[in-house]
Amino acid sequence: MSPAATDDSKKPAVKTEAVKPEVKAEAVKPKAAAKKKTTTTKKVDTPAEARRKNAEIARKVIKDKTKQTAIKPSYSTYPHIPSGSFAINDLIGGSMALDGKGQVCPGYPRRRLTEIFGPESSGKTTVALHAVVEVQQAGGLAMFLDFEHALDHAYAKKIGVSFDEDKLLLYAPDTFEEGLQIINIGLQAGVDLIVVDSVPSMVPKEDMEGKIDKEGRFGNLARALAKNLPKLVSWLNQDRYLARNKQGAAIIFLNQQRANIGGSKNNPTKTTGGYAMKFYTSLRLQFTGVSKEYVKRKNRLSGVMVSVPYGTNTRAKVVKNKIDAKQGATHTIFIRFGTGIDEVYSLIIAACHWGVIKKGGGGQYQYGGTTFKGRDKLRKFLLENPKVFKEIRKVLLSLVQGEAEDLEPEEDLTEEEILARSFDEEFGEEAGSEVELDDSEVELDSPDEPDDG
Repeated sequence: MSPAATDDSKKPAVKTEAVKPEVKAEAVKPKAAAKKKTTTTKKVDTPAEARRKNAEIARKVIKDKTKQTAIKPSYSTYPHIPSGSFAINDLIGGSMALDGKGQVCPGYPRRRLTEIFGPESSGKTTVALHAVVEVQQAGGLAMFLDFEHALDHAYAKKIGVSFDEDKLLLYAPDTFEEGLQIINIGLQAGVDLIVVDSVPSMVPKEDMEGKIDKEGRFGNLARALAKNLPKLVSWLNQDRYLARNKQGAAIIFLNQQRANIGGSKNNPTKTTGGYAMKFYTSLRLQFTGVSKEYVKRKNRLSGVMVSVPYGTNTRAKVVKNKIDAKQGATHTIFIRFGTGIDEVYSLIIAACHWGVIKKGGGGQYQYGGTTFKGRDKLRKFLLENPKVFKEIRKVLLSLVQGEAEDLEPEEDLTEEEILARSFDEEFGEEAGSEVELDDSEVELDSPDEPDDG
């Protein structure tokens, strides 16, 4: 081996890097040959269009996920059950509907809960029975739940209630739960009206089956109502409960007043069943007896002439109304013992107040140039002449509706404006020129209560 070879073997080996293949560079096209790109500008929606698209998306997704459709507003007359009294109809929803074709709701609203309450012998059951009569006369089906087991069938028949099984479903449930099941079945069967008489008699099963000497839990009925009233409201508006009756049913609860122990002097009474009934009802009416009408009759045992009551002037007051803005409004009706609401007597009371019938001294009444001595003779005349009765009622309702439309809500005035207005009312607008008031701002005084006598 040669010396040169040994020297080369001692040298460290040099790493040779792998030669990368040459990448051919693409020929760059001249700018002149490049194609011009077309720029498209995205259309920006206006706020109204964006809101419309968002609402449409929300409606579609909600319907897919929950099967719920959006509710459309209604400005026509609300589906209702007539009360059998023009005064109560006007009290509930006598204002003109926004479409101008009728009243808002002249009767008990369908698909809603109504509570009628008051002291004993104030006409609660009588008023409910008149609603049953209206349903039957219109060809509908009514249900009456007699929780009190005390319905006077003879009195109901005198009012006009038909006990035909195809027109009235009459039951006397023993417990709250049993009554709720009957209501559920009635709604699915397509009844038009359900009357529950009464709330304090709806004893929960726990209390009914408990021992007499064992003290039950306090507030069982209130808990049961708070739990089940939301279900009841939902049933009234679900499609499967409206399959046999598209208009829906009206439910009327009759309630009683009890002493409010520990309450203030301004609120000495309260209704039973807790607060749930107050929240879930759309209409609450309070009936209170104002005075009684008497007639002289001979006592059949002693032969002595005595004063015997034959009817009650009853005041109906709107405590809550989510149908028409009539909170606090009142009307007086006359309930004649044995026959129910005396529509003619109630009409005479209201017509005298509005001047449709002139009331003079000595118990004289005038209408159409004819004088009647005593209200009973005028009542007899109207009963024998139904056309005259309908004419007076038509005129009276037009006066009441016109007065309601002219009334304006109270304005939020400053102290300076109030002082200026009182000055103008006292001395006339020409007396002071500092403050200018529009004639349209003058408020109209609401009429006084009808004469109960």
